[in-house]
Amino acid sequence: MKKYIGIASLALAAIMVTSSSCETDECTGEICTESFAYISLELKDTLNKPYILDSYTVTPQSGGDAVLSKTLDLAKDTTGLYVVLSDTEKSKVTKDGVYFNFVGKKGGIEVVNLPYRIAHDCCHVVIKSGQSVYTVK
Repeated sequence: MKKYIGIASLALAAIMVTSSSCETDECTGEICTESFAYISLELKDTLNKPYILDSYTVTPQSGGDAVLSKTLDLAKDTTGLYVVLSDTEKSKVTKDGVYFNFVGKKGGIEVVNLPYRIAHDCCHVVIKSGQSVYTVK
């Protein structure tokens, strides 16, 4: 009987060590607000008016599929404000941050290509680096 208890204790200790070594990005016990966070980009033209894109994508710099891809309705999207990433995509980032490129197109031509580093604080996405306002020339 003591042999089985010893083996069970050893197995439990191994599981605990394995679990704790994987918790570098896990969040436990945080109390989060119900607010919805997002990282936005405001594009302006050289006359300081909203710059309207036809479409944009947000893609990890490490490669892979776009995390966010939008084709805009030019009749409705006239503010020049674009969501780079939101809490909806929080699972795509880590607490240390992931590098992304925001690529905007107008008339099929790339007019904006901006780098971002976005992380989460266990509850919401947070910007580590990147621009919130950009003038398209």
